[in-house]
Amino acid sequence: MVMGFFLASIGCLLLTDINETTFYTHLIGGLAMIPLGLGLAIPPMTYALLSTVPRERAGIASGVFNTVRQVGGAIGVAIFGSLVAGDMQQIVDGIHKIFFSCAILLVAGGIISFIGIQERAFFDELREN
Repeated sequence: MVMGFFLASIGCLLLTDINETTFYTHLIGGLAMIPLGLGLAIPPMTYALLSTVPRERAGIASGVFNTVRQVGGAIGVAIFGSLVAGDMQQIVDGIHKIFFSCAILLVAGGIISFIGIQERAFFDELREN
């Protein structure tokens, strides 16, 4: 999960220097790394959530998780969409802000995940002893 967040953030950082003259081939690396990283992060995140709730509440937990994920995505699209309004220079500046903001949020998610994994491992070890 942590590696997925960091991989997606690298993809976002690769896209922070694009402009109106950037060739499509320059976009391939970043645009490939973002979904690859998120694909590595989301399934373990779902497992981590579902492993902490009782089995009889797994459906509710899964539904709430996916709803929050979808609402967060919709809000993100709305906020980032507002940054790319105006003339070409404002659009390019907005895109730079969007990808840089996403990279920061993904790094924060990776750090929080890493801390959470370490904390859970610590408490699991305490329970065994």
